[in-house]
Amino acid sequence: MGKHKRLQNQAGFTILEILVGALVFMIGFSIVIGVLNGTLAKLHVDELTQAGAVGQMVMEQTIAVKETSTLDTIVVRNTRQFRIIRSVQVADVCAVVDLTVSRHGSRRVLLRWYYEFTPSAQ
Repeated sequence: MGKHKRLQNQAGFTILEILVGALVFMIGFSIVIGVLNGTLAKLHVDELTQAGAVGQMVMEQTIAVKETSTLDTIVVRNTRQFRIIRSVQVADVCAVVDLTVSRHGSRRVLLRWYYEFTPSAQ
């Protein structure tokens, strides 16, 4: 009887309280991870959209004037800096444009285009 009385006087959590606490923590953690994942995905989509607009602008200018020079420049769009690298290889009857768009200061390529056109006679 003395042993049973000693156990009742001890403070602590029951296994049920621990399980309920762990369940609440897991649900809260899952919600936080879901919100962060959605936010990061939106930021990446915004960056790709802006990179696409910049790349499309440079490619359209290249095609419009049939530009055959190389280009390595930084373009700023909505506070983001993008590095544009354009290389053109001219063959007998066509020119091939290789346009790469990356985040300035990063080696990761966001977008890459290839396009063939007939250069103007000079």
